Amino acid sequence: MKYTGGVGQLSKSYQKMHQGILKLSGGTGDLDNGVAELHNGTRELYESTSDLPEQMKEEVDRMISEYDKSDFEAFSFVSDQNKNVNLVQFVIKTESIIKEEPKTKEVEEKEAKGFWEKLIDLFK
Repeated sequence: MKYTGGVGQLSKSYQKMHQGILKLSGGTGDLDNGVAELHNGTRELYESTSDLPEQMKEEVDRMISEYDKSDFEAFSFVSDQNKNVNLVQFVIKTESIIKEEPKTKEVEEKEAKGFWEKLIDLFK
């Protein structure tokens, strides 16, 4: 009886077991599709990034070249006589500097008076 009871129970649950096998089969197909998609995505990622170090180096070199001023030739805008000009010059603007002229006492030049001028001065 146990045997027939077990066979009966197997026949009742066979449908559920069959559905489980079908789900497993479908899941395995989905897994296969997912693995293929992952493989394709991984290949695309590899192809996109395989030359990334070279791309980064080129971009860094390009950016550095924009700021490279090694060929810059400095000149003095203040005077042509300034020969040791490197990169920076400063211009300081101040108020005008006025040179004071030395004060001198004006000495009246007296003409030497003749005899008649001296004589007239006596009576003034």
